[in-house]
Amino acid sequence: MRHPPWNDIRRFCEVDGWTATHEKTGRKRGDHDRYLKVLPDGEILRTRASHGRAEIRDPALVSRIWKHQLGVTEEQFWQAVDWGIPVGRHIETEEPPAGRRLPGWLVMNLVRKAGIPEDHVLSMTEEKALAAWNEWCAQPRH
Repeated sequence: MRHPPWNDIRRFCEVDGWTATHEKTGRKRGDHDRYLKVLPDGEILRTRASHGRAEIRDPALVSRIWKHQLGVTEEQFWQAVDWGIPVGRHIETEEPPAGRRLPGWLVMNLVRKAGIPEDHVLSMTEEKALAAWNEWCAQPRH
């Protein structure tokens, strides 16, 4: 097994069309870059990559990142990193939802911060999702 450095996790996310979740605020959080991807079936994947450049030496950690966070095989990961080939994530039995998708930062904030169930957020129009986010932001916090 090749040991990917953290830069390869970032490269994978770039090639595979993930959203860097700090883009809207312009700020990075802590010592990791965070990424989000909404799959065609509505599943939301999240990962993070350390700012460090070291190789990830723990094979069990690498396997967990590939399987549970990125949702890919080792082969798919290296095709994206080495050859710039994004992962084909198609739903063969259904057409992908028509219309515009919600931005990843908005989905993440409505689910994580506002506590709205993910399936409900994904059924919203962008206008309704933005309204829900603005309403949540306007609420006083104690």
